[in-house]
Amino acid sequence: MKTLTVMLLSLFLTSFAGGGNDKAAKEPEATVLICTGKYSKRYHNSMCQGMNACKGEQKKVSLTTAKKMGLTPCGICYK
Repeated sequence: MKTLTVMLLSLFLTSFAGGGNDKAAKEPEATVLICTGKYSKRYHNSMCQGMNACKGEQKKVSLTTAKKMGLTPCGICYK
């Protein structure tokens, strides 16, 4: 009986484990532009004039990736 109770409780908890994440998984993740230059510290939107100063390659990455890289929002395009 104890094993059955543990199994049912485990099944119940796993059915609710990702309840709030279903919506986030269906929505496309925001993308931003980054500069791969040596001194780059910001991420930008696709229309930003700040990217004109980029000395490296311009890449499109997810917002999550840019934040994990330690980049912060550009002061021109994210006022």
